[in-house]
Amino acid sequence: MPPCHTSDKDTHINGYSIPKNTAIMTNMDSLMMGPEVGDDPIEFRPERFLTEDGRPFYPKWFLPFSTGKLVSL
Repeated sequence: MPPCHTSDKDTHINGYSIPKNTAIMTNMDSLMMGPEVGDDPIEFRPERFLTEDGRPFYPKWFLPFSTGKLVSL
């Protein structure tokens, strides 16, 4: 489960009101299973993580250890 964050001020995002001190969690399923992953996100396909010349590639949607400034790859 990803860590919980807290809003530091009242804000609005995509028409939703988020009061100050609201607990906010990232929906990892929506990130790792979205349409940008491909037609079958459940199936492991190594080519998703390789460039055309076979080098490792880490897409923006690939966040196996949650979101934030530190990425363990």
